[in-house]
Amino acid sequence: MATSTELVPKKGDAALVILEKLEEAIPLQELWQGQEEAARWLEVSYLSLHEFPDVEAELRQNAVSCRQQQSLATNLVQKFNGTSRQIVEDLIPQVRDAVELLDAELAKDTIEMAVKWTSDMKKDAKDTQDRYQEIIINVNKNISSAKKKKEEVIHDKARLAEDEKKAEEMRKAIEEKKLKYKKEKEDAEKELDDEKKKAKALNDKYAQDNDLLDCFTPEMRRRPEKKEKSKGFLGFLGISQIVETVCDTEGREREQDRKDRREVNEQLTKKREEVLKMANQDTEVEQELIEKRALLERLKNTKEMMGDESTLLTVVKYLAHVDEQLQRCIDFWDKMEGALGQLAKKTELGTPFLKKLENEKYQERYLAKLGEAESYWKMFSVICTKYVEISKGVEGKNLYAFLDGRVDSMSDAERKTAIEKLAVELGKQNVPAIMN
Repeated sequence: MATSTELVPKKGDAALVILEKLEEAIPLQELWQGQEEAARWLEVSYLSLHEFPDVEAELRQNAVSCRQQQSLATNLVQKFNGTSRQIVEDLIPQVRDAVELLDAELAKDTIEMAVKWTSDMKKDAKDTQDRYQEIIINVNKNISSAKKKKEEVIHDKARLAEDEKKAEEMRKAIEEKKLKYKKEKEDAEKELDDEKKKAKALNDKYAQDNDLLDCFTPEMRRRPEKKEKSKGFLGFLGISQIVETVCDTEGREREQDRKDRREVNEQLTKKREEVLKMANQDTEVEQELIEKRALLERLKNTKEMMGDESTLLTVVKYLAHVDEQLQRCIDFWDKMEGALGQLAKKTELGTPFLKKLENEKYQERYLAKLGEAESYWKMFSVICTKYVEISKGVEGKNLYAFLDGRVDSMSDAERKTAIEKLAVELGKQNVPAIMN
């Protein structure tokens, strides 16, 4: 099969004028550019949505639909090319044979066949417009999803900000409580130390008193009967009275010491319990503080995981461009439908001359009209071939390479670089805020 370059007429050739007219009526470069730019806008949108998996998944499905539609459109143009070549190579020669044989019915039937084929192509063009329209509807649903997600993120972040504020206030209150408990604990520990010193002083005094009493033997400390007169050397010296006085005094003091020691020990026990309570309170407060700090960290992480809502707003703008480019494709297929209608008319334009086919002048005029239609069909084949070569080439195959999975493993830096490159290619500089 000849390439588009081989089929293009040379400068000065009359067919070149026809080619230019057809290219104006059926601007296949518009179809290519529309599909190419739609793919690029989908790619930059997909690159931007990694923080929003639900919206990303919906966009991916739309990108898959666009890829399938691009392939279907290319195959359809290729089919049109094949049909036009068949008209040129098979039907038109058959019409010429019918004219030569003066068989007007055969010529009419053959022309009707060509018109029928053209009508089928028109229907295919119309169906293609409908398929693009379905994709546009889904893209606009995607836009609505992105807008809704943006509002959800804004609402959730506001709620989280309020939760963060409350948690921070609670954290500060706990910090203050911790300082208060720390001061109370220090005071309690100081009081405990004071009570310990009191207890030690009483214990030391009690020990000294015991040492003094130990100087007297049990017999000396034993209180004599009042009627019994003291005899012997001790009685002479009045030692028994001294011992009795000392023992009585020490007894009273020991009783007071026991009372004081009992009170001090009770205070000591109380202070120990207070210190223990303070220690437990301090532990509880510290645990509360740890929990509040953990809560604040979780809230912060949750907020970060929600993504940047400004990215969604940017993606909405990107998807609006996708809508615009797909509409461009619909416009093309509308033009294709109209152009095919004109080709059908041009193909059957000379039919009235078949009424007097036996007249040589009628034959000449009919064949002239047929030759003009043939030139249009040939040039139609040329522009179809040119489009198929581009769309099925490397450039066309790479349009949706971002769907192959490599994007999903990109780092943030790689995404930013890819987005900036695409933004330049698209002539736009508005990069999603999250990537700035």
